[in-house]
Order: sequence, then C-alpha cells, then structure tokens
Amino acid sequence: SIGATGSCSYTSYSSIGGTQSSTSACTGNEDDDVWFKFVADCEMISVKVDGLFGYAPCVEVFSGTCGSLTQIGCQWTSSTSGISTLTVSSLTIGNTYYVRTFDYATGSGTFQICAYQTIPTGSPTSTIETSITCSGFNANWNAYSGASGYKLDVSTVSNFATYVTGYQDLDVGNVTTKAVTGLSESTQYYFRVSYYNSCGESSSHSSYQNPITKPCHDECAGAVLLSVGASGSCSYTAGSSKGGTDSGIGSCTGTDDDDVWYKFVAT
Repeated sequence: SIGATGSCSYTSYSSIGGTQSSTSACTGNEDDDVWFKFVADCEMISVKVDGLFGYAPCVEVFSGTCGSLTQIGCQWTSSTSGISTLTVSSLTIGNTYYVRTFDYATGSGTFQICAYQTIPTGSPTSTIETSITCSGFNANWNAYSGASGYKLDVSTVSNFATYVTGYQDLDVGNVTTKAVTGLSESTQYYFRVSYYNSCGESSSHSSYQNPITKPCHDECAGAVLLSVGASGSCSYTAGSSKGGTDSGIGSCTGTDDDDVWYKFVAT
C-alpha cells in the first residue's frame, strides 16, 4: 500500500529461499530476489528497504508487465543492515509498477519495505523574459521533470514580501510561458516559479528574473503630446526613460539606447 506523503509504514519480509528471476541491470548478487508491486496514486513514489540482520538491500522499480519489464530506477547499498531508498518520478497514475529487492551479497536475509508518496523537491529554472511592453511581459521557464503544472509569483520587490495583484501562487497549468499583463510602465518587476504534481507542491522556487517594463512612449507611434506654453513660459512634464530601448533611428550625439518620444502641435 502507498503511504501518505513522507509516511513509511514498514512490512517485514524475507528473501530466504528466493532464486534469481532475471539478470539485473542494477548491481549486487540477485540470487535471492523477491518481488512486490504498487499502483501509482501520484507521480512520484519512494520505495524504502531497511535491511535487517545482515541484509544489504538492492531495490529496483520497473514499468511494464511481467515478462516485458523496463527498469526505471535502481538504488543499492553494500552495507549490511543498511537502508536503500529509491524515488521514481513521472509515473502514470493508476499504472502498476513492479519492485524487486535482493541482498547485495550472496545469500539472503530479512528486511522491511514500504512505499510512500514523495513531496516534490527542486525547482524549475526561470529564463529571461520576452515580449516586454509598457504594460507587461512574458514570463518564461524551463520544463521540470516530474512537474504536472507550475505556479507563478510576480512582485515589485526581490524578496517577494508583496505581490502584484493576481500574481501570487498563480496556477498557470502545465506550460513554460505566461503573459503577465496589467502592469505599470517603466517599472522593475521580479518573477519566479515553482512546480507541483499530484503528490503536492515543491517548497522551492526558481531564481528570479527582473524585467523592466517599457515606457509607453518608447517608440515614435506612442509619442506623448506636449502642451505648448506661451512665449518664454516652460511648464515641465515629468518623464522617465527607464526601460526604454533604441528606436533605431540614430541620434545627433550620445547613446540612444533608452530613447523615448514626445510630440507637439506648432502654434
């Protein structure tokens, strides 16, 4: 039976009198192998074998059916009375998987075995944002083995003490990009992701990326209209070039990597 997340409920068995079933792709001497099976109820399962009285456990997990098995994991120890824990991921819920265990050394012995759901560990890798506008960007990350979905955080502070409304633990499904919208122009943002599967949610997040939204007048087409003052009268309008990019027109001097645009109607 499969224990709840992290819960190992041992059952005692013996390999005494066991015989070799097949050639092992693992290691050790499989002259006393015995078999178990479980039905996956989440995508990541751990099998733990505790050797007793001199038994050094080797454990393998197979997919498929008897007579046509494919090894998907192997763990072993040569230490007598040692423990071997094998975690297998990306399992298909409802499928039956087979477990073989044997003593590393020649001979046989007694042991305890259990299987339990495993809390997801690790985190995806975030990648640089794309499609930056004055009101959003695409958050991107790499697929993570064992994930069935991802959650996204977006903040204006790097420690994620606060979150942009609607972007705290946002479940985006099993995708590797998400359009983040409704943001302010010329503003520094931070995003990170975590993943989950049917066993639970990882407590770890990716490292963050830190995009800056563009000014809405980053290009000529978005030029801000300036009001024309009376002769000699200057009425300032506050502006920012934070997040601005080169429009590619060229400049009279200086570096135009952050150019922004305005317009006026001659009076």
